[in-house]
Amino acid sequence: MNRPNDAAQTTERNFHRALLPLRLTLAFVWIMGGALNLYDAQVACGPSCGQEKYSQLIGTVWAEGIPIALPVPSTLFLQDNIPPNPVPGMAWFLSEIVAPNALLFITTMAIFEIAVGVAILTGSFTRLATLGAILMNLTIILAAGHTHPGILRVNLLMAAAALTLFLAGAGRYYAVDPWLSRKVSRWPLLRRACAT
Repeated sequence: MNRPNDAAQTTERNFHRALLPLRLTLAFVWIMGGALNLYDAQVACGPSCGQEKYSQLIGTVWAEGIPIALPVPSTLFLQDNIPPNPVPGMAWFLSEIVAPNALLFITTMAIFEIAVGVAILTGSFTRLATLGAILMNLTIILAAGHTHPGILRVNLLMAAAALTLFLAGAGRYYAVDPWLSRKVSRWPLLRRACAT
C-alpha cells in the first residue's frame, strides 16, 4: 500500500525527470559556447590575435556601434548600423576596462561558461550554477543585446531557462547535489549552493 509521502516523492521525482531535457540542453549550450569561445580566443588565431579581435569587437562594435556595408537592404534581423550601447556607463566600461583586457575577459568568461554547463549537467552546486547562468546572460544582454535581436532573444531564453531550474530546485534528483550537500554540511555557504 502506497503512503501519501511515497506518492508525493514519486510526483516530485517525475517533475525533476521532466526537467532533465531542459537541464541537458542548457548545459550543452553553456559547454559548447564556452569551448568555442576559449578555442577562438586562445587557439584559432593565437592569444595576440584573440586580444586584438575581441578588443575591437568589444571596444568598437559593442560599445560605440558601427555602420555595416550590406550587399542587400537591411532588415530587422540584418541591420546596416549597430548603434552605440544604450545602457548608461556600459560603453565606457566596455571600451575602457574590458577592451584593453579583452583576452583575459573572454578567457575568464569562457571558463565560467564551461563550469556552469558542467555544474548544470552533473547537478553539482546547481543553485550557484543556475544563478551564475542568469547573471552571465544578463551581462551579455547589457553588453551586446543592442547589437542584434538574436543575441537579445537567445540570452533572454537562456536566462529564463536557468531561472526555471533555479526556482524548481533542479539538482535534487538525478544529480550530485544530494551527495555534495552532505559532504559540505560544515560549510553553510557551500551547502546553500547545492539544491537540497
